[in-house]
Amino acid sequence: MCSKWALSVLSVVAASAAAALQPDYDEYTQALEAKVVALQGENNLLREQNTALQAKLPAGTSSATTGTCDIADFLPLEEHITELERGLDLASGVKSRLAEMNRTGISRMLVSLVGGPVDFNYSLPLEIATTYLRSRNEFLAEAVKLSGGRFKGLCNVYMVSPELAIPELQWCKSQGMLGILVHGNQHAILPDGSILVDYYYKNHSIAIWQEVARLGMIVYLHPTVLYASVPGLYQAHTITDVSGFTEHVAAYDSRDITQGCPYLFDQSSAYGFAGSAAQVVTHMIIEGVFDKVPDLKMVIGHNGESLPFLLWRIDHRLAGFFGVGCKAGDEGQRAHDFNYYFSKNIYVTTSGEFETPGLQYLMSRLPATNILFSMDSTIENITSSVAWFRGVADDQPEKCEALQKIAYRNAEALLNWSS
Repeated sequence: MCSKWALSVLSVVAASAAAALQPDYDEYTQALEAKVVALQGENNLLREQNTALQAKLPAGTSSATTGTCDIADFLPLEEHITELERGLDLASGVKSRLAEMNRTGISRMLVSLVGGPVDFNYSLPLEIATTYLRSRNEFLAEAVKLSGGRFKGLCNVYMVSPELAIPELQWCKSQGMLGILVHGNQHAILPDGSILVDYYYKNHSIAIWQEVARLGMIVYLHPTVLYASVPGLYQAHTITDVSGFTEHVAAYDSRDITQGCPYLFDQSSAYGFAGSAAQVVTHMIIEGVFDKVPDLKMVIGHNGESLPFLLWRIDHRLAGFFGVGCKAGDEGQRAHDFNYYFSKNIYVTTSGEFETPGLQYLMSRLPATNILFSMDSTIENITSSVAWFRGVADDQPEKCEALQKIAYRNAEALLNWSS
């Protein structure tokens, strides 16, 4: 143990040393501060030069001199206005959204509604389904009208019944809608109490997909919570939607649906959403939906719900899985490998996936025409989403042309919606 006397001596020595070093430290910090000021001046000068050079460039070009890429426009596809449906004034809400688009350089936006019974399954009674979905689609059409041409919509239809879905599709088309939004949940309780499973590739669904293609509309597949209870892992829970409808969904480990990380991981956007939506797409491919309806265009969000990263392995394993005839072209099987459908029928967006390496992989793996910028607002922040993409463009000016396509040109071509 040190004595108080020893500690006192050490304190005096330390203080003396610090005092001796202080002039040198002050001189060093002053010099450093001077360098910072000088660098800031140089940086400001470079910014002014960059601005002057950019002013001489056409919008949407890159320059090796400036090392930047000016994204001329954005046309995102997975953007929701559900908060306006839930009690907020529609006109004020649309005005607010347009103001944010002006601030971030977004000229147009494809909007949709999520939430409500159709998010969980299509088990509404037939007499309710028609009225309920039409009321939602009328609300969406009014928002599109209030936007002054800057919104187009993705409507909802009752996928269980072609007799109900097809007339609604035609009405939506007459209102200027560009497609439908369906959910990654393939279970429905029919009026007689029976359960319909995997109906997106059943024969009755083909008629709906054919009409979508005939009308020149797209399908946007949006993920949602699982419906069926998985024995030993998920237990059925009942929740009541904001509109008053009661639905049954699966929740993790018998716990309340609104609590706990396991639910968020397995049953929500952290992980489970991607798996459920990916399963819908893979089943539609395997069951030959895109062979029966070759002009059908489907868009999936969140960097393709992981599927672009799995394409090679899917084709590899299906081609040689224990000798079973699952290979493309085999009797009764899909006509092509999975890669084919991701170049002809399926498009992916960046919604909710703002990671540059992920985007770089998509650009290396998929046709440049099949990648689209989206945000997933209002779940995700519009300003930060756009800032991320502009940052990618600034860092990779040599890819400017491809990034312009992803930002808005691919969407213009897919939707036939020019500025």
